[in-house]
Amino acid sequence: MISAIAAYVAGRDDNVTVAVEDLTTGQIYQFRPGVVENTASTLKVDILATLLVEAQAAGRSLTPEEQSLAVPMIEESLDSAADALWTQLGPAAVGAFEREAGMSSTAPATNGVWGTTTTTALDRLTMIRTLVEPNSLLTDAPRAYVLDLMENITPSQDWGATGGVPAGVTVALKNGFAIINGWQINTTGWINGAGRNYLIAVLTNGNASVQYGIDTVNAVSSLVWNALGP
Repeated sequence: MISAIAAYVAGRDDNVTVAVEDLTTGQIYQFRPGVVENTASTLKVDILATLLVEAQAAGRSLTPEEQSLAVPMIEESLDSAADALWTQLGPAAVGAFEREAGMSSTAPATNGVWGTTTTTALDRLTMIRTLVEPNSLLTDAPRAYVLDLMENITPSQDWGATGGVPAGVTVALKNGFAIINGWQINTTGWINGAGRNYLIAVLTNGNASVQYGIDTVNAVSSLVWNALGP
C-alpha cells in the first residue's frame, strides 16, 4: 500500500501525508508520518465531540440551538456553525478533549481561526477511532450521533475517503479545504464493508486548486481500498 501511495504521490505537485488503520488486524500504515498539517474543516468533528463530552458530563442532551448548529456543521461543513460552537466552547476545551483522546500532536488554533489548528494524519485517525470504537470519553449514543451525521453528508462533500469505494459500503467522513499554504485539502473517515474495516486520513497542502487536491485524496483513498481488499 505505502509503495503504491509513494509512487502515485511522486507524480503530484502537492504535499501529502497519509495514515491508515486496519481495524480488523490493528495494523497501522503511514506515508510521511509525523508531518504537521492544518486541520481545516476536519476539526469540526473535534468541535462536536467536545460539545458532546461537555453535555454528557452535565447529564444533558444537546439543546435545540446546539443541534441546529451541529447538523449542518458536519453534513454541510457549514463554517458559521463551527464559528458559533468554537466560540461557545473555546479552544482550551477542544484542546483538553483532544489530549484526553490521545491526540498528542494536535495544537488548537489560538488566533481565532479554528481551521489553522495543527495536527498529523495519525492524530486524525485517533479522532475518528474515538467515534468508531467504545471508549471512556464518549458513550455509545453520542458516538452514534456523530457517525450518523458523517454518514449522511451533502453530495458536495462526497469526496476523499469515498474515493474508489463502491455503493453499499458504510463511509463516515469529514473533509476539509482552506487556503492556508496553497489549498489545504484533507479527508478523514471510517470505511466498513465488503470485507474491509479501516480508518483513513489523507492531509495535503500546496494544491494549486481545490479540485487538484480532491483528485489527490480520491486517488489515495482508492489505492487504500484496493490494498486492503480480502
